[in-house]
Amino acid sequence: MRSILIVEDEKISSMLLEHLVSQLGWNIVGSVSTGEEAIRYAESAQPDLIIMDVGLRGDINGIEAANAICQRKPIPVLFLSAYTYDEIIKHHELPEFFEFLSKPVMIDELKKKLNEMFSRVE
Repeated sequence: MRSILIVEDEKISSMLLEHLVSQLGWNIVGSVSTGEEAIRYAESAQPDLIIMDVGLRGDINGIEAANAICQRKPIPVLFLSAYTYDEIIKHHELPEFFEFLSKPVMIDELKKKLNEMFSRVE
């Protein structure tokens, strides 16, 4: 079973993501709220994919955390943000294996993106 790490600093959003991912039948290996925790957890849990909010509280945003994680091991990242994709790429260098979903996340869009991402890494 494919494993997913969720990185979201808003508790309600994190709970919703956990519910949606579980409903879709994937295994959640952890749920953390900061970029620093994401880096540590990704190294120890070795998830197959990370769902990461772009705007995290703390010293490291989601994109910086994903870049640090992907320097160690290329784990695909599905970024979530209330900002548009164009706004994000204007200001950030994104890792190689990523996709993007706008918030609020709908289960059909999440399922489609996760299926696409998992099919590319098989």
